[in-house]
Amino acid sequence: MRLRAVLWLHSLRLRKYVLSLFSNALTDALWALIPIVGALAVGRQSSVAEIFWAMVAWMVIANSAWLIGGWLEYAALLGVLEYHVHASVSPLALAAGRVVTLLASVSISSAIVIAPLALLGLAPAAADTWSLAASLALLLAQAVAYGVLLAAVSVKVGVPSALLDIASLAQLGLLLLPLNPEHIGALSLIPLLGPAYLARYSARTAHASPLLAHAAAVAATMMLLALLAEKWSSKLIAQRGFRAVSFV
Repeated sequence: MRLRAVLWLHSLRLRKYVLSLFSNALTDALWALIPIVGALAVGRQSSVAEIFWAMVAWMVIANSAWLIGGWLEYAALLGVLEYHVHASVSPLALAAGRVVTLLASVSISSAIVIAPLALLGLAPAAADTWSLAASLALLLAQAVAYGVLLAAVSVKVGVPSALLDIASLAQLGLLLLPLNPEHIGALSLIPLLGPAYLARYSARTAHASPLLAHAAAVAATMMLLALLAEKWSSKLIAQRGFRAVSFV
């Protein structure tokens, strides 16, 4: 019931700040179009689908850092965390509920990117649709866990999570590196990058499904760590208050 209430609350806030949502989605879409336009400019139309899914994966990772990891700072400044704690809702569980906003933003960004590609007859497809969907689902699970872990570390050190995030910009470059099929097994074990690489690989070939177990194991581990961090951080917030996670 509390989970449903948290998701419903974020859905209401999503409608209230719809212009901000579209602004964020448009920014991500423009970033995603840069490497795609670059590929088209050098005549690599065959790489468009793979680059597109790599950029979708990057958008999931980047948005998890600030939409989930950075939510506690924003909520603390608004003064709304106390109300949720009094309702026995964990602050980090509240942050994890921002997955609703993340999915909406990434979906809009993806649609914006697909629109011009479809007009050019280059709508991105995948050689293995099921593996692609599974890879993105595992990436979402890892990204939510990453956002919660960022928020937990922010609670501990009192530093805004935006200053702690090292994945978003670093992985933007790494995701676009040439992908060697011989190394995909080892790469699939890397948190966040693993399922993102599998999504790219699924766009290219139908042999990605055996490697999904690697990403699933990493996702389970990250979610367990996030759950432990949530319990620990909730106790710390109860002891120290909310100034530890705000900008002031």
